Amino acid sequence: MGDLREPAALSPGDFARLISQAQVVDARPTTSFATSHVPGALSLHPEGFFAYAGWFLSYDRPVLVVCEPWQLDHTVTLLHRLGVDRVDAYLAGGMIAWHTAALEAERTLTMPVRDACTSLDEDPSGWLLDVRRPGELATQGEIHNAHNIPLQELEERLDEVPSDRNIYIFCGSGVRSGMAASVLARGRGLQSTVMLGGFTGWRSTACPYEPPGQE
Repeated sequence: MGDLREPAALSPGDFARLISQAQVVDARPTTSFATSHVPGALSLHPEGFFAYAGWFLSYDRPVLVVCEPWQLDHTVTLLHRLGVDRVDAYLAGGMIAWHTAALEAERTLTMPVRDACTSLDEDPSGWLLDVRRPGELATQGEIHNAHNIPLQELEERLDEVPSDRNIYIFCGSGVRSGMAASVLARGRGLQSTVMLGGFTGWRSTACPYEPPGQE
């Protein structure tokens, strides 16, 4: 693999100037990403689901990292192990520095599953996106009228997601749905709402769902 350079620490201004030429990976927790993130960033929190990076990152374009200071070494190591060698730089000072520099930031809408259940009943334009794998639907059940596009297929099937509907996203527990929201924003400029708690939370409420094995 050869020698791998340590990523350079970039000021917010320098980081912003390189965004159009690179891929931005935000390795912070999903909730932190939802609160505020660099425009066009891909949410890829390392714990548990970082293997999905291979589905969404190009290996021949440089990567810029946004993370907490204590995450940097771990994040870069994981990217290198996945074969992403061009980790060129990271945002020095993180999102605090970004906001201090008065640069534009984006956010992802979130909603507890109980509130989402009510909103979907009252929102005729609501469109429910399930990013779990088909095997999970078969063993866990599913929500009526949800559209299943597994997370790893989402980037190739972006044209199936309508641009004129209110999109609600869920997965098993809420981590993958945050990634999916960032993929929709990056690939189509679509705003969406992440259902906090995912299908696990949905089943624990009085919200209706179809148990496994039912047609």
